[in-house]
Amino acid sequence: MSNSRYILIISPNYPPEQGACASRMRYMAQGLSKAGYQIEVLTAMPNYPTGKIFPTYSSYFFYQVYDERVLVRHFPLYPSNANNLTTRLLSMASLSFSVLFSIFFKRQKKPDIVIVQSPPLLLALSAYFLSNFYKARFVLNISDLWPRALLDLGKISKNGLYRIAHAIEKFLYRSAKLCIGQSQEILTYVGQFAPQTPTFLYRTGVDCQLFQPLTFIEQRNVPLKIVYAGLLGIAQGILSICKNLNFKELNAELHIFGDGYEKNQIAKFVASNPEVGISLHEAVKHEEVAKLLPTFDAMLIAQKAVVLGTVPSKIYEAMATGLPILFCGGGEGASLVEQHQLGFVSLPNDFNSLKKNILTLSKMTLSEKQAIGSRSRQLALEEFDRAKILESLLAELKQIK
Repeated sequence: MSNSRYILIISPNYPPEQGACASRMRYMAQGLSKAGYQIEVLTAMPNYPTGKIFPTYSSYFFYQVYDERVLVRHFPLYPSNANNLTTRLLSMASLSFSVLFSIFFKRQKKPDIVIVQSPPLLLALSAYFLSNFYKARFVLNISDLWPRALLDLGKISKNGLYRIAHAIEKFLYRSAKLCIGQSQEILTYVGQFAPQTPTFLYRTGVDCQLFQPLTFIEQRNVPLKIVYAGLLGIAQGILSICKNLNFKELNAELHIFGDGYEKNQIAKFVASNPEVGISLHEAVKHEEVAKLLPTFDAMLIAQKAVVLGTVPSKIYEAMATGLPILFCGGGEGASLVEQHQLGFVSLPNDFNSLKKNILTLSKMTLSEKQAIGSRSRQLALEEFDRAKILESLLAELKQIK
């Protein structure tokens, strides 16, 4: 692969959009570019998580820009953040069809490698066709297991649509020269259907230079300040937590920063129930989150259901900042928190356990909080630093045949 210097990255999300996918794919693109690769990104017109094209881009059908040395092409789509599965599939299909027109763009040379973010499966299928067209190596980056995740969330049953999606999923796994996964559960799952395909664990990780640890100070008889900074979608279940916990009664405050499908409902609930100790704020950029987290005492990370393969990226940011984690969920994410004693775990929708965890955390001594912070920061530096993870990916890409 010594002569493979041109990589095409295809992703549904990319900055100026916020979120784990956009941040992870930009870091990958920039890292590969700095390593000497020529990088081109194909992505959607910015619309996530609101489901509306950002105002700056709304007058364009197609938009092209350089992000430092990375060429980024934004393609049209039918944007939507609707909870309706058919509408979301239509949105994904529109982007998947749109990026195929990239074959008509002039390039100095053909891509040697095509890396695609999955889900969505249809976009990954388009990337497979493009890799065949260019006779390039096809690399699949898997952050969630579709359609399995939809099954876990109760959004789909094992009907004809599921079987079609599962067939596409298996085809993609078997066709890839390399499957990159954001969790070990993902790689284990892929291995069940494509044992011959090489896999690589590529954690989302965290920029440990950007996210710095907080300094704990002794505070008595003051509310525990808890932060949630992320997507306000169905899968996170933040609205349910708001409706089932009175944070003020627990001598705590919940501060929510984010956007998404549930935001309007959360806003209405908070406005109607000022006595529960919840504040809703506007979403903040990734860089601002790093400055925001150290001003709080703990971080809430939530899943509405246990979804195989999913590890919320906010875990790594909490680690690097040294924030104790209140994790509502299960699977590999819960195992990380419990195994390394990074905070407290409750199952999805187990609000009594979450209440107990908040009370336990609020009663911890300064030295106990400092121990969690030190342990978390050290783990982030040793195992989940994005710079180290990227170095491993570069070495892996050189092995592709």
